[in-house]
Amino acid sequence: MLRIKSYTNFFLKFIKFKFYEVGYDENYYKNEQIKFCEKLNINFINGKNIVDEYNTNFPNVRKGNSLHWEIFAGIKEKKKILSILEIGTDRGEFTHFLNYLFPHAKITTIDLPKYDEDFINSYNRKNKLDKYLDNRDNLIKLPNVTFKELNSLQLTLDNQKYDLIWVDGAHGYPVISIDIANSIRLANKNALIFIDDVYKDLINKEDPMRRSMGSYQTLEAFKKAKVIDYSLLHKRTKKPFAHKKLRKFIGVIIKK
Repeated sequence: MLRIKSYTNFFLKFIKFKFYEVGYDENYYKNEQIKFCEKLNINFINGKNIVDEYNTNFPNVRKGNSLHWEIFAGIKEKKKILSILEIGTDRGEFTHFLNYLFPHAKITTIDLPKYDEDFINSYNRKNKLDKYLDNRDNLIKLPNVTFKELNSLQLTLDNQKYDLIWVDGAHGYPVISIDIANSIRLANKNALIFIDDVYKDLINKEDPMRRSMGSYQTLEAFKKAKVIDYSLLHKRTKKPFAHKKLRKFIGVIIKK
């Protein structure tokens, strides 16, 4: 019975995606991404070339299909970034990539303690936790990377400042709102803050760890209060992922 339900859900998802592909202009969204990035002093095309180079040098590091890799790689003034905070280490692949991009920066990456229930029970870690932790720890064992087992809410007590912050922890209320608030407070002047998985339109059920409207609503609230301005970049442009019913964004704040 469960197998039949699984097949049915897969078939319905396949049909839905095919429907969203009708009239989808992939080149339009790719060009839009390039233009949006250029306004933020990000060379997206050059970033893609750097990612391709990285993949050649490190073929065993899983990349995924999120465009935040190309966005970070396309930052034009990398030499000015000397301190980085990553909220949400996950498997450590992006931490490793940050080290590749910014070899002279001090990188602090945090994730929940390994025995935290939210950590164990999310992202299919439970049944392969030891292997997961070994792979992550080996990947981020780098001279300029400091890993901390830390609930991101504890950053409320921190005063360390950063030139670049990547917010990719829990995506639901209240954590995402607090993470964004702390990132604004901990950012140096002219620092870049990027927020993963910003949903403007969410048709699926909210998940406190993986999907929520929380980041978008928080950004809007800070903008309305004139604390920040922000931009949105596409997380994916391949067919049909920038469609209104599927799209999610990378939020960008430049600290003034």
